[in-house]
Amino acid sequence: MHIMVVRMATDPDRIEEVRRHLEEDAKRRAAARPGYIGGRWLVAEDQRHAIGVVRFDSADAAQTAAIAGPRKAMDDQGDRAWNVVGVNIFEQVAVG
Repeated sequence: MHIMVVRMATDPDRIEEVRRHLEEDAKRRAAARPGYIGGRWLVAEDQRHAIGVVRFDSADAAQTAAIAGPRKAMDDQGDRAWNVVGVNIFEQVAVG
């Protein structure tokens, strides 16, 4: 199993837009990707950062999802309530 971690900078003054994006757009787009298993989308207490932690059944599925979604968004930084600042793929080696 592989995990895609998406790091975002968020605007605390527009946190409701951030929440809507994570709850509706990000979750829906991830779920539509081949190999999707599940995910969590989290907002920091200071509301200046958010992360998506998304599980896929293979490294290829995670890489393909990253290229099609968050890495593409990194190239299109606009006047949004959120902007992607990093994407990494991890191999899951243990579960607690």
